[in-house]
Amino acid sequence: MINLPMIGRSLKYLIKLSSLVKVIVLSIFKKKEDSDKEPISSVSSSYIVIPELNWINALKFDYIVLHHSLSPDGVLRDWDGIRKYHMSYRVDYVIVTREEYFNRKVRGQGKRFDPPFKEIGYYLGLERVGGQLQVQVGRPLSMTGAHAIGFNGTNLDKYCGLSVCMVGDFDKNSVDMSEWEAVKELLMYLLSKTGLGKDKIIGHRETYPMLGKPVEKSCPGSLFDMSLLRHSL
Repeated sequence: MINLPMIGRSLKYLIKLSSLVKVIVLSIFKKKEDSDKEPISSVSSSYIVIPELNWINALKFDYIVLHHSLSPDGVLRDWDGIRKYHMSYRVDYVIVTREEYFNRKVRGQGKRFDPPFKEIGYYLGLERVGGQLQVQVGRPLSMTGAHAIGFNGTNLDKYCGLSVCMVGDFDKNSVDMSEWEAVKELLMYLLSKTGLGKDKIIGHRETYPMLGKPVEKSCPGSLFDMSLLRHSL
């Protein structure tokens, strides 16, 4: 005589056992799959994090122009100091009060007089903060620049240049490996966004011959090899 209740219980037991075996098998394969993957920490070799930039209404850039700040890269954030300098009255590259600026200008007591910029002259910067390289954001990409004569994108300029300033003095110090790789990453990102070729990456000093003028500055530094940079991209 067939014991139906016992058969029913046996079937339920087999179904549960089958489900358990399935879970164990899937778990084994999942662990193997995960073990074949690289650790998360080694997936990215990026030297920098590029912040989100607003490319809506951005200017149509002809070149990417690289600068250096000609000042040491300190431990803390130097970008704010550069912004303050650009947005101040300056006589012979020294910050002065508005009153002193106009008094000296009237009397001719100075060789160079710079009124405040509306914003820091550069669009982007690269500096170390607490030992970590960071990309700093300057003026909006929709705003004309204030970094290189003839390349600021105004009606008086021949070209429009997207300026990037590396904080440091590369007349005195060579670019280290991390700075080199970081600026390459940043430039590759900008090339992808602007559609420009790497031949359109120039140093500030290279702008002068393009305008038929004698070179006035070594920027981005006499120790910074622009040809090697372009070749390495």
